[in-house]
Amino acid sequence: MQGQEFHREIWLLADPASASVAREFAGDAAHDLGCDSTARAALRLGVTEAVANAVEHGAPCENGLISVSLYIQADCLTTEVRDCGDFKAARQPAPDGLQERGRGLPLMFAVMDHVEIDTVPGKTVVRLAKRLAA
Repeated sequence: MQGQEFHREIWLLADPASASVAREFAGDAAHDLGCDSTARAALRLGVTEAVANAVEHGAPCENGLISVSLYIQADCLTTEVRDCGDFKAARQPAPDGLQERGRGLPLMFAVMDHVEIDTVPGKTVVRLAKRLAA
């Protein structure tokens, strides 16, 4: 898959229902690239969490939308979830593990090979990468 050109992008309403659309979008792309079921599941979960965070904590861009793009970079399928809000550092889950909120970023870090958050005033990009099989 290395050297293969691949880029897909989708613009979504900043609405909770968009998480499921993004999940299918990412899963379909990973399937088309021949990713195994474990990698597809990880990518779907990571993208779902990133979009849910963008919808809940970010802000839509001027067009009222957020974007999800997927592309190959080096040996990874990379996903970018972009919104036009200001990033706020996440709270850590309660030590007893009973807190119902605040698990999105830890989940992304657990299932993805690389997680990066780029932020400037009025723009947040969450970049997730999953290694492609050789």
